[in-house]
Amino acid sequence: MSWNKVKLGDVCEIYGGTTPATSNFEYWNGSTIWLSPTDLPEIGEISNVFDSERRITEKAIRECSLKIIPTGSVVYSTRASIGKIGIAETPLTTNQGFANFICNGKVFNKFLCYALKYYTPQISKLGNSTTFAEVSRTNIRNFFIPLPAFSTQQKIAAILDKADELRRKDKALLARYDALLQSIFYKMFGDPVKNEKGWEKGSLSKILFVDRKIIKPNDFTGNEIYIGLEHLEKETGEILDKSNVEKAELKSTKFIFSSSHILYGKLRPYLNKVSLPDFNGICSTDILPVLPKEKLGNKYFIGALLRQNHFVDFATKSAVGANLPRVNANTLEDYVSIHPPITLQNQFAAIAQNINQQKFQIKQKSEQSDNLFQSLLQKAFKGELVK
Repeated sequence: MSWNKVKLGDVCEIYGGTTPATSNFEYWNGSTIWLSPTDLPEIGEISNVFDSERRITEKAIRECSLKIIPTGSVVYSTRASIGKIGIAETPLTTNQGFANFICNGKVFNKFLCYALKYYTPQISKLGNSTTFAEVSRTNIRNFFIPLPAFSTQQKIAAILDKADELRRKDKALLARYDALLQSIFYKMFGDPVKNEKGWEKGSLSKILFVDRKIIKPNDFTGNEIYIGLEHLEKETGEILDKSNVEKAELKSTKFIFSSSHILYGKLRPYLNKVSLPDFNGICSTDILPVLPKEKLGNKYFIGALLRQNHFVDFATKSAVGANLPRVNANTLEDYVSIHPPITLQNQFAAIAQNINQQKFQIKQKSEQSDNLFQSLLQKAFKGELVK
């Protein structure tokens, strides 16, 4: 089915935002939400916006000519992280990193959210900044989307809402399993910083070492599995993708790892990329292969330890390099932490492996629900979902 295509600027009022002077205390700690892209979750997720980390005063709104976006409006990040989407559940304003859409009856706000989600890859290509990606409001206003009748928009949004709800439930269940493992860690070992259980303490080098065995491009067979830093999901350490060396077209030295290693992302340590592979391969040198010492350290215990907030904070503060902060191997090995008995570490590992098996089944279901949603999204904007 073919629908008329319209410019976004012809069906919505589109406004930007600004940042009041942070040095003026009279502008801040007020009652009005001031949204920045960091207040929204990951790119592509559609969130309901009720609050923000910072709020501004009436004085800031008046003197900085800020536009208050009414409830029901759509906010869309257009700077650096292009494609974060939210619906205002209360009047708010934003910084300059947004295009804010006021829907006046021609476009249904949730339909617009799904359209922006679907077209974000194309919108991102309109970015014209050499410093960081940014799409101008002019480009946003002139961007075309297909627009069916308002009632059809509502039907499409309702179908996509149901599919998205299934996808979100599966993701939430995975997060609950991660929280469960965290809870079990604290029950068995206590707080590693307070050490209320009185475990022996010392540098991590007693129970692990950073195993920097290298392989040069001339030694690649072409069959090795390659993991880059971009393949590791932040916070969870899940391996999102992998490729063989031939497809990755690698041209520089890499580290070798095995299924006994922990993969620790040393670049931008605040992203908390800690992965436990169950296969052998090679990895980017921005990833440190960490090997537990036999009978002293367990892979699952150490992996959980490296994901703890206290270690992430330590690594972030210890990183060197302003633009691309990195943690060096010695810093990791020198970190002082608890050394509980290996028998207890092994007990924790058995529980973690059981939880991971449960997560694997849920991940398969999650992939199915995500594929269903993506399929419906494609059909929606090809005019094939609602006849």
